[in-house]
Amino acid sequence: MSASVLTLYFLPRSILDMAVKNAFFQLNLLLVGCVVGIIFVFQAVALKLCKFFVRVILMCVPMDQKLGPLIYKNLDSHSLKNLKANLLYCVTICFLVFQATNFLAITTYIS
Repeated sequence: MSASVLTLYFLPRSILDMAVKNAFFQLNLLLVGCVVGIIFVFQAVALKLCKFFVRVILMCVPMDQKLGPLIYKNLDSHSLKNLKANLLYCVTICFLVFQATNFLAITTYIS
């Protein structure tokens, strides 16, 4: 709801009022909200995605089928550690995307 109010009302109003600083601030706020949302979505599906990849790998290598229960047990027992590592990777990638987008916006504004 807040993203749509920002996108549909405040952002166009800032552009029409020629308040470029406010428009860039609102765009950055919107982008940060999207980044946080993407991080939460990926954290919600991380364990299921890991189990899916293990299942695909075990289908491709049938002689390792006996290791399946052990791998799934380790995935479950190390889920907190894996969650922290996934969060670290997600935040890092999203921050790099955010900085690249912010840099492009600033260089476009300056030139």
